[in-house]
Amino acid sequence: MADSYDLSSAAAVSVWNFGVLRFILIASLLILGTSIFVGARFIGNSTTKAENIALKDNTTPTFVSAGSLQSKYEVVGFLPSWVVAQKTPIHTDALTQLIYFGIGVNKNGELIRFTESNEPVLEWHYFVSDDFNTIRDKAAARGTKIILAIKSFDNETIDKLISNNAATNRFIAQIKSLISEHDLDGINLDFEYVTDSSFPTSRFFTLFLDNVVKALKKENSGLIVSVDVNATAFNDQAYDLAKIGEIVDQVILMTYDYHQAGSTRAGPIAPLFAAEQEHSVDKSVKALLKNIPAEKMLLGIPFYGYEWQTVGTEYKSVTIANSGALATYKRVNKLRKENSDIVVRRDKQTYSPWIVYYQGQAVKQIYYEDEQSVKKKLAYTALNNLAGIAIWALGYEGNYTTIWKPIKEMRTKK
Repeated sequence: MADSYDLSSAAAVSVWNFGVLRFILIASLLILGTSIFVGARFIGNSTTKAENIALKDNTTPTFVSAGSLQSKYEVVGFLPSWVVAQKTPIHTDALTQLIYFGIGVNKNGELIRFTESNEPVLEWHYFVSDDFNTIRDKAAARGTKIILAIKSFDNETIDKLISNNAATNRFIAQIKSLISEHDLDGINLDFEYVTDSSFPTSRFFTLFLDNVVKALKKENSGLIVSVDVNATAFNDQAYDLAKIGEIVDQVILMTYDYHQAGSTRAGPIAPLFAAEQEHSVDKSVKALLKNIPAEKMLLGIPFYGYEWQTVGTEYKSVTIANSGALATYKRVNKLRKENSDIVVRRDKQTYSPWIVYYQGQAVKQIYYEDEQSVKKKLAYTALNNLAGIAIWALGYEGNYTTIWKPIKEMRTKK
């Protein structure tokens, strides 16, 4: 993947319009006389005092207490197999969906559960493990739906699977059996292209999804089928987003990794807003909303960031080559706990927190997400009537659960 997303071909979508202006004026008059809290409705008829964002422009949004979220607001959490393997504490009480990530699939439509020597692959091993069963049973007891992610990151594998009827039918049959055997509430498809391809993927992927969804829902109309797309999917010829939005129940927008471990400059991985020439969550969402219904779109929320050695302490400093590494929310908070002199800085445009610290003589910077930036993104989903959020990844917070606070408050009854 490139150092940063190329959104240059997407027109910047203004968030300032007459409707928002009128909203702000009305809200301002009401606030003069009284405090206004409009509850948002959630699953189980729970409500919240949700904040919405009133956007004056891309750089100076303000917050007002008004608006409502989707009546069925989803809080989805991805649980990677390696987190289960580490026996990390998992917090599921705020989730509406728990997605286990994930089981691979080959070009013949066969789920990759065993090696050639008939040994279980690690992803399958932990999916059927007592550790995961304990987590899923605890979540299911609260009404959380249990979903399995099916993954492939190889162009050739994806193209052969989706364009071959026998492979597609085999895939459907195996998914049906898996759902029945493990009492699943649905599947999540994480098929990611990493390069451009001349293969007519868009046409075949649409047909593949249509066949999968129809076959699964014929037996159980309540099953959930979701698809993950990256933040540049609107600019990717491999996907017909309008048709995908019609077929599946939910589209999870992976709005993170705008800066990556290999980036030449440090910077926020999920900037909510940015200058006109830069990339942002807002620009990605607005571009995808042209094709995907808001009520089906879930906003990706990272529980991690990236850490680099940099040439200086200034914001978005140049990075030292090959110094980038993932930094979980747990790592950042442990680092801060052990170094009381670390000051959390916050960019007023992107809403992303970042810290600077020294490792010997080396300058280190970490850009990540915390409870404040998550709260802003929750408010953003409310303003844009999105279906909810999807967290990558459960366990990355460890026992530092402050990041859950705005999410849990959102689902607390009045």
